[in-house]
Amino acid sequence: MFDGRLEVRPPLGAEQLARVPARRGVVGLLGEADRPIVLLTAADIRARLRSRLAEAPQPKRTRAADLRGITRQVVWKLAAGHFETDLHFLELARRLWPRDYPRLLAWKPGWFVHVDPSGEAPHFRRTREVFARPGRYFGPFPGSRHAEAFVDALQDAFDLCRDVRHLRQAP
Repeated sequence: MFDGRLEVRPPLGAEQLARVPARRGVVGLLGEADRPIVLLTAADIRARLRSRLAEAPQPKRTRAADLRGITRQVVWKLAAGHFETDLHFLELARRLWPRDYPRLLAWKPGWFVHVDPSGEAPHFRRTREVFARPGRYFGPFPGSRHAEAFVDALQDAFDLCRDVRHLRQAP
């Protein structure tokens, strides 16, 4: 399931950190009896572990929990890029927490563009409510701005009316 594993007793020193790859991937911190504590993505696994498990030079306020006292192992899965990192993260989360992982992930509905050609005043609009209305849906788009840019491009390319009120008033 993982590409590497390292027994640790935080705080991590330079010799322990040297055994961890300085590459992109997913890193997991495990407690007693291989119980998963947290699963993280990282552009540099070694740097991520340094920031989470190395000796803190001075107490500083952070929102991240101090996991040095309970971490016993570090595991990692290497990835070549952002997409592969996200894919590994989702797969590992599903395998580590099979019943709970959907609740643990921040699912957000995607953005789509909707048009109902048979509607009273057909027009393109961005929406997250997929298949809530009759018509055609295009997407998903990575974000609201991307869906809006698609609508703008359609309106520019086909010289479409941008004001829905005018469409409704037209004969």
